Amino acid sequence: MSKLCLGDLDKQFVATQDTYDLYIGDNNKGEEIVFTIGRTGRPEHEQVARRFSKQLERSRRNKDKYRKLLIEIIARSVLLDWVGLIDDDNKKVPCNLENRIAILTDYAEIFTLVIETAGDTQLYRDEEEEEITEKNSKKS
Repeated sequence: MSKLCLGDLDKQFVATQDTYDLYIGDNNKGEEIVFTIGRTGRPEHEQVARRFSKQLERSRRNKDKYRKLLIEIIARSVLLDWVGLIDDDNKKVPCNLENRIAILTDYAEIFTLVIETAGDTQLYRDEEEEEITEKNSKKS
């Protein structure tokens, strides 16, 4: 069976990139803080989500445990990297699992922003690819 191509839907909902660089703000040195976010639905995200699915389902009634598991899933599969994040001593904060979990736990607004970004398909469309797709659909 051939791939179904529906130009309007492809333009809006089909990702052409797996990551998006999300500007968070500037650090106290005036450098940009940028998080690299992986889109949901990537194989890496799906694999981690499957691994935690039973635990997540069992914890639905326990709001704190559910949130903790969700944070771990996002830290393992969606928040991929960062640049410009420094501590109070102006030292770079390494982007390891422990620090990703801490950031997502301590900063609810960042947690929400990361989840919203990961699920926004339009952010994962390459603009050049989008223009090519649009030109090709007009020719058809």
